[in-house]
Amino acid sequence: MARINHRRVGAILNAHNGAMRVSDEQLDEFIRGYEATFKEPLSRDEARIMTGRLLELYRLFLRGRRDMPAAPESPDAPARLSR
Repeated sequence: MARINHRRVGAILNAHNGAMRVSDEQLDEFIRGYEATFKEPLSRDEARIMTGRLLELYRLFLRGRRDMPAAPESPDAPARLSR
C-alpha cells in the first residue's frame, strides 16, 4: 500500500490556499504510483479526479485535527523527556 507523504500533501494545499491544484509533475508522480500499485493504466483525467478527491478528504482530516481539543495525557503514557 502506498504511503501518504503528509508534507507533500500539505504543501500542495498551502501553495494554492486550499484551491487544491496539482502540478503536471505531481500528477505524473501520482499516475506512476497508481499504475505501479494497482497494475492498471490511469488516464490524466481520472488521475485529476482522484487527486482532487484525495486532497479534499485530506483537507477534511486536517480540519478535524485542528478543531479537536488535545487529548488528555493517559496515566499509562510514558513520561516525556525534557531537553
